[in-house]
Amino acid sequence: MSKLNLTPEEEAKVLEILERYLPELEHETIHTDSKELRKFFMERKAFMQELMRRLKS
Repeated sequence: MSKLNLTPEEEAKVLEILERYLPELEHETIHTDSKELRKFFMERKAFMQELMRRLKS
């Protein structure tokens, strides 16, 4: 597996992007009627939250 080395500034920008997109993803998850799409959104949300947790540590 390859590693991505980010500067602290880059980490902060990625974290900001994730934090801004997460509410939109939650909105889309709530308003979709498709079970498959909802599952996809939930998996993406879990991935984003884990990535945000790792960026903050």
